Amino acid sequence: MLAAHERKVGVPVDIIGLLRARRSIRAFQPRPVEPELLRQLLVAAMAAPSACNSQPWEFVVVTQPEIMDRFREKLLSARYNAPAAIAVCGNPSIAHSSVAKKVLLGAGLQRGN
Repeated sequence: MLAAHERKVGVPVDIIGLLRARRSIRAFQPRPVEPELLRQLLVAAMAAPSACNSQPWEFVVVTQPEIMDRFREKLLSARYNAPAAIAVCGNPSIAHSSVAKKVLLGAGLQRGN
């Protein structure tokens, strides 16, 4: 499947079919995730909508086994043996929209909160 930015204009995408085919994966193969696949996932994540197109996010890709083990120890949702993780961090200070910055800061998403 092509990334959203790689699709030709006018080519229909079966969004409902994609949503219905979605599933949760809880068993992983003991091999690293290919860097190109991680890049494609980041491109897709950055294409997600945000308030006023503010894009107040930063992504941290984790593939080091020691750090993944620490995630598994501390985070209930990280208890599976995934070989990689993408941490999504909200950062209002990098939001593209002044309106979104005000909304995000007003919601208590300032650094340190």
